[in-house]
Amino acid sequence: MAPTKKRNYVKSKTQKRQNKKDTILFFDDDYNRNIKPFRDMFPKIKSIYVPPDTPYNQILNAKPDFHYPILFSKKYKDNRYAQQIAKGMDMNHSANLCNQCALRTSQGITISQIKGIIKWANESSSKKERCVLFDLDNTLSICQLIMIPNYPTQCQDGKFNVEEIAQYISGTAERYDALLLMFFYLRKNGIACKIFTNNSWADKIDEKGFEFFLKIMQAFDPRMKEEDIIYGHYDKVATFKNSKELMRMYNNH
Repeated sequence: MAPTKKRNYVKSKTQKRQNKKDTILFFDDDYNRNIKPFRDMFPKIKSIYVPPDTPYNQILNAKPDFHYPILFSKKYKDNRYAQQIAKGMDMNHSANLCNQCALRTSQGITISQIKGIIKWANESSSKKERCVLFDLDNTLSICQLIMIPNYPTQCQDGKFNVEEIAQYISGTAERYDALLLMFFYLRKNGIACKIFTNNSWADKIDEKGFEFFLKIMQAFDPRMKEEDIIYGHYDKVATFKNSKELMRMYNNH
């Protein structure tokens, strides 16, 4: 009976979904560090858990996570970024594969969830200011965005572009297109969109790295601005509390 209880508990974590009365949404793949504390501390936020347990088999086809770069590059031969990182990789030697997929892949926010977000954006009857906070790694993306310092230079040299990076971390072309459509409708309906991440490239302490990170996010949402990127400092509750803009928005609801 113990395994059954555990499965039911895990399922219960995912049952919160947005409805038209919700005004602030928060999507994240870390239940213990982020979702549960937000549900406890900020009950007016609809904090939605994005389970990280299922690999991205739309590309992997049940193979281990570290196969992702090569399998993606084979499926999307015109993606120069994927071709670049898969170059010289050997599936038989996982140590030679990229770190961002040797760690793990996941489903991230699914296309079904994306459709639900678009429906919420279009149908909400609330006149209050609305906002969506998206974690990046394994939530908006299906793998971690780990950038090598020379990526900005390679991008400037025309070896690949930020759209190709965005496509790569999105999974299939269908999912990337769905994310583009989601951001379009969120912005069309006047909803604030924030990337709320612990990814170190979102830390403005590295100005050039942050600038390149912002360009990648703009490949998802062309209207994304510098102030829409929020670095979580590995304590998103404290970061939220310390943000005058976010607390103003929360207290107005």
